[in-house]
Amino acid sequence: MIVAAAIKHYYRVAPAIVKGLNNMPYSDFIYHYIYKNLVDKCVKLIESGNYEMAYYRYKRSVLNFEKKFVTQARKQNTEQTQLEQFSR
Repeated sequence: MIVAAAIKHYYRVAPAIVKGLNNMPYSDFIYHYIYKNLVDKCVKLIESGNYEMAYYRYKRSVLNFEKKFVTQARKQNTEQTQLEQFSR
């Protein structure tokens, strides 16, 4: 059930992570980096039967992305809302 909870969490935060990534100046570079250093490596770990390491790498990465991009997106949304309220 731990894996199911992690997947559910991912689907909840993924849209905000993508939004945050898309707002970065070098998002193409970042997506390429994620593919090479997360997706590709996790696939190789799974193919070699190292499921626990693949899960650990995936989970750690999602939590780091959430910390960086979701927190940043929430801060920007809060600032935008405050600015809109002030300008009324």
